Amino acid sequence: GRPLDDGSHEIHDVVVDGNTVAVRGSFSGLQDGREVSFGFADFHELDDGEIVRRYTFTDRDEV
Repeated sequence: GRPLDDGSHEIHDVVVDGNTVAVRGSFSGLQDGREVSFGFADFHELDDGEIVRRYTFTDRDEV
């Protein structure tokens, strides 16, 4: 299953360069019943307007 049970994402920045979209944000929610929050960056590669690849980076080792 997914390591994060429930929560919400807040988007801080979105940068578009050709067929690449970078998103920086933060997540707050629950993991194993405990409250957690951390930053993340997602990089999306597009092909014909659809996401074909996504890379996600977080600022915590245990996720």
